[in-house]
Amino acid sequence: MQIQKVGIIILGVKENKENNVYTVEGVENVNNILKDFWNTINNKEKVSQNIINDDNIDILEIENKKIIVIEILKANRRNKPIYINNNPMTGTYKRFHEGDFKCSEYEIKTMISESNEKTKDQIILEEYDIKNINKETLKDYRIRFKIHKGETHEWNKIEDEEFLYRLNALDRQTKKLTLAGLLMFGEEKDIVSILPNYFLDYREIKDSVTTERWSNRITSWDDSWTGNLWDFFEKIVNRLTADLEIPFELDNNLMRIEDTTIHKCIREALSNSLIHTQYDESGSIVIEKGENYFKFANPGNMRIPVAEAFKGGQSDPRNPLLHKMFSYLGYGERAGSGLSMINDVWKEKGWVIPEIEETFNPNRTTLILYTKENNSNHIDDYTENYTKNYTKNYTNYPDNINNTQRKIIEIINENPTITTKELAQKIENITLSGIKWNLKKLKENKIISREGNARKGRWIIL
Repeated sequence: MQIQKVGIIILGVKENKENNVYTVEGVENVNNILKDFWNTINNKEKVSQNIINDDNIDILEIENKKIIVIEILKANRRNKPIYINNNPMTGTYKRFHEGDFKCSEYEIKTMISESNEKTKDQIILEEYDIKNINKETLKDYRIRFKIHKGETHEWNKIEDEEFLYRLNALDRQTKKLTLAGLLMFGEEKDIVSILPNYFLDYREIKDSVTTERWSNRITSWDDSWTGNLWDFFEKIVNRLTADLEIPFELDNNLMRIEDTTIHKCIREALSNSLIHTQYDESGSIVIEKGENYFKFANPGNMRIPVAEAFKGGQSDPRNPLLHKMFSYLGYGERAGSGLSMINDVWKEKGWVIPEIEETFNPNRTTLILYTKENNSNHIDDYTENYTKNYTKNYTNYPDNINNTQRKIIEIINENPTITTKELAQKIENITLSGIKWNLKKLKENKIISREGNARKGRWIIL
């Protein structure tokens, strides 16, 4: 696995902060400095783990003076957290812009959880068994399985219980459901008893001049359907691709091809969003279809660097059992190449390249696919020039806002459609008038804006 370079340390260069000018002063005793560096970074009492090697250090000579350049690497999830002074809770830091910020206890616990090789979707649920499987969902899945794998596949002949064992939806030894099994085939009421933050939300956006915010919305709170992942996928996948223009093209049998690479990309993006969700993180899965874009947002950050994900070839699914369940039907099966495929297709169409945004506290990843021509100065390709910073971190607040305003930003980042009245209910010791005053200040400072009306609009963090 390649490790992303995220920064450099330069020894022997002095910065004049008043005019932002750098001068080369050089370093003496290069060997002694490097010896001290290696002794420190390999000392477990000082640094929990060293991921830097000789290839990451260069000694350059400028103006007859020597400087040391040290490349700083991004640790993969299996190595995190990397901390100092023997204490992860007090010695774990993150770099953002020009500052180092101490990680919160929540962030550190999330890193530890993510480093575990036993994934959350493999957890065996002692209180849930085959009786908690929705029979109609499983029936529909098996029909899709037969279509994709063919009628002669041996799994088509086995009983439902054995089928669930082979999917790892049901644990053979205990005869209890795995979390993946409940998510895929269970019902919303059971899922939220295990995962209180679980919420599925599909939105179709009308023309911006209309008064109604959504032309169509499907959520897992609607008790007219199961609220599980497979039924959600089935409900929305055709709606997402319904308006796509299909070029006239014939197959070898002179039949019109109805399924294009664009359709495949949309299905890939949808299945990947469900596969890579951190289901115990706060926030909902939001799939949004607009006039000229698709948006796939889910709790949890990327497990591999964004630039590497767009290159393809790496795969680290957060929920490998869910991944297998979707891949058995031909969805999400391009291990490590899904984003690469989408990027290639979008470039071929001449559309604005896909964007990925990561936010923190709570952790969230959003993939945006624009179906419009790339007429801007937008970068051409993640794989060639990942210079634009798509990562937004709302823990790095402006100095001119108060604690209430910070809390407002955190809440609307998690739920952009929240109303002013609902904000007042979520924040303690402040009146509705106080919330309105703070929202006004945030708007005046161009930190947030409001799109749509008061009841059905949404907040945008600028």
